[in-house]
Amino acid sequence: YPRLFHCTISPAGCLRVNEVAHFSQEDLNEDDVMVLDSGDEVYVWVGRGSDDQEKEKALEMAKNYIKTDPTERSLDTTVILRINQGEEPAAFTTIFPAWNPDLWEKVD
Repeated sequence: YPRLFHCTISPAGCLRVNEVAHFSQEDLNEDDVMVLDSGDEVYVWVGRGSDDQEKEKALEMAKNYIKTDPTERSLDTTVILRINQGEEPAAFTTIFPAWNPDLWEKVD
């Protein structure tokens, strides 16, 4: 723990999920949806540029991820929290090695 996953939708409409190893804030992709598993909570982070299909499927993905998780967790015992880019709570940002609240402002 923790684990970060990058969720994208293929041209055929399939959900693709890739785990990001040794992640940092820079790995959060503004055009996509990311799923961060902190152990107690599973965060669905929604990038500004992600589309409705990605948002919808990411929540589904988070639920399926918990269902297939080899640990004792279940949908009843695990909280899924949706977070919009730029509205990250401290509980989310502290999972990252460093967090710069102005990171995305400079990119635009």
